[in-house]
Amino acid sequence: MQYTYFFWSLILLLIWLVVFVVQRPQRKKMLMMSVGTAPLGLSEPLFYPSYWFPPTVLDLGEKTGFDLESIIFSFAVGGLASSLYGLFENNKLLPVGECERHSRHHRYHKFLLSSPVWLFLGLEWLTSWNAIYTASWSLLGGAIATVAHCCCHAEEAPMP
Repeated sequence: MQYTYFFWSLILLLIWLVVFVVQRPQRKKMLMMSVGTAPLGLSEPLFYPSYWFPPTVLDLGEKTGFDLESIIFSFAVGGLASSLYGLFENNKLLPVGECERHSRHHRYHKFLLSSPVWLFLGLEWLTSWNAIYTASWSLLGGAIATVAHCCCHAEEAPMP
């Protein structure tokens, strides 16, 4: 099959649609996250063709470095990642109160959540690695920093 990436991106979008229909309470969040992550598909020139070179619809990847498949994929993954927890668990997610949002426990969250971006930029500048490795190590570093912060400061979190 020539357009395998497009085909599997559409299947992922179909799964997204099923979850969107089934998860009525999650729809707004799912749609917002999907719209927010879809532009990440525009990062494709970082990885195309140095990491991979799939055939794309209308040969957009080859001609421009951008493709529709990456935007569809990023859209679907963002929405699914934000809502699948609610699909399989019987936990209800509640918004964090304004007072809690400004507590000491949350003072580093913006920095920690943005750390993969800063790690990526630093590694791209300091190394000659392929961008897929830089991105992978940056995401892993950001995840470790966030989990380490949560584990080290768990005693500061208020109990429900």
